[in-house]
Amino acid sequence: MTEGRRAAVGTGYCIFASRVGATLRHLESLGLDAPVLLRGSGLTASDVDGGDDPRVVDAGALLRVYENAVAQSGRADLGLCYGEAAGVTEYGPIGYAMLSAATDLQAVNLALTFQRLYYGTMARMSLHHEQGRGLIRIDEALPGTTGRRFFLEMLLAGFLRFNHALVGSQTQLLELRLAYPEPDYGARYPQLFGCPVRFAAATTELVFDTGILARALPNSDEITARACERVCRELLAEFDRGEPMAARVRRMLAECAGPAPSMAEVARALGCHERTLHRRLRDESSNFQQLKDEVARDRALLQLRDPGRSVNTVARDLGFDSPSNFRRAVRRWTGFTPQEWRRRWRAGGGARVSKADSVPGMPVWN
Repeated sequence: MTEGRRAAVGTGYCIFASRVGATLRHLESLGLDAPVLLRGSGLTASDVDGGDDPRVVDAGALLRVYENAVAQSGRADLGLCYGEAAGVTEYGPIGYAMLSAATDLQAVNLALTFQRLYYGTMARMSLHHEQGRGLIRIDEALPGTTGRRFFLEMLLAGFLRFNHALVGSQTQLLELRLAYPEPDYGARYPQLFGCPVRFAAATTELVFDTGILARALPNSDEITARACERVCRELLAEFDRGEPMAARVRRMLAECAGPAPSMAEVARALGCHERTLHRRLRDESSNFQQLKDEVARDRALLQLRDPGRSVNTVARDLGFDSPSNFRRAVRRWTGFTPQEWRRRWRAGGGARVSKADSVPGMPVWN
């Protein structure tokens, strides 16, 4: 067994293997060694060579590559460096579709529609309005610290660079909110993004003037845009076909704004019988209740990041019949009380699920 095949990490999130390959090539261009980057990822170079096979893999492999990259480079801020250096080709067909769009808003909508092609189900990006300002929110519940921060930094710095290429001028952000504590190199953020930066926010958000969305793009080309969008739709269908059933059900549950649907409702949405869904989840060593528990855990910990929400409010909003039951659930998930977990997260040490007290079957990040 090769070095890359050992210690694969399961997160429940998925990504195209070709994206891991693209990341390796970019990191190699920054002077890093690909075999070292793949150590512990569960993948080998042939798995991610970008061939014709649209293979979908667990995103834990990519998080491991990020961690290895930081360790190999000795630069904790490597995610920012990666995003700063990312060109249009980094984004594949989505990037070319966005470049060919008529307006910045059309380009943003393309990015939202096809976001799974770039970072799979690792995060969910959405566009909002807040008091007359635009806001792009990145919702995620990724495990770990180093790989997660690299991922978010890469997205944010890459967004800034790519939007510059889109509109032909530097994008002026109004505020950047980051859902992780300030790192040692925190002073780099306002220098790079040119706006006030708030760390340890409840969610990661880019705030900007909505006027930029109406701006006509200099490289607009309707024929090219349609052709690229067609390719993106074909690739998205390939991703959905390759996504494991457990990951697909988990994504459906996570995207549901109201009460969690029943197994029968999810089966209907997937176009299969409830027994078929049960069997396919069992074949993947999973089950519907486990996935519901994972999503409930992620939602609880995401809401606990917000210091403006009391523990009792979070418990009520998540449907727990009493705050005490919610406290017991959080302790079972993390090994800490809600208040302790919140303090540790804001201090930089509470983003992990405790190995000793994790729920059976839930991913644990070492």
